[in-house]
Amino acid sequence: MTSNDLKRKRDDDMEQEKKDNVLQNKDETCTIYAYCPTKTPKDWHKKEIPYYDPTIHENPAYVGLTIREVLKRDGQHFYDNKTKFDQEYTSRSVYQLVLFETKTFPKAANDKDYKKEILEPAAKWMDEREVYYIKLYDT
Repeated sequence: MTSNDLKRKRDDDMEQEKKDNVLQNKDETCTIYAYCPTKTPKDWHKKEIPYYDPTIHENPAYVGLTIREVLKRDGQHFYDNKTKFDQEYTSRSVYQLVLFETKTFPKAANDKDYKKEILEPAAKWMDEREVYYIKLYDT
């Protein structure tokens, strides 16, 4: 490969990276979730995640937030081992993943307003709700 080919490849890679980093104006669904200790094994192949019910679930051991699909976020907890909780989450038969709240922020009228009108309010809502549940359950 010549130096011109390498420069062109590097320029193409940088252009693709710029495209990948562009924010996509779309509806965003935000989720506040938790992991509750459990002695009841569950079927993790089901896509449905129950909402927290204090009459059947134990108090949460961990509360989190995500703007991603919840089962993908669960996979990160299970495989990444970055946080203290992630290091303890070694078996899916130990915790029940539950939902507290979800909220959808509809896409902005203009693409340029997506960050200010959608992402910033979504982040604020998630932060506030996560703090609320962390305090409520002392996690």
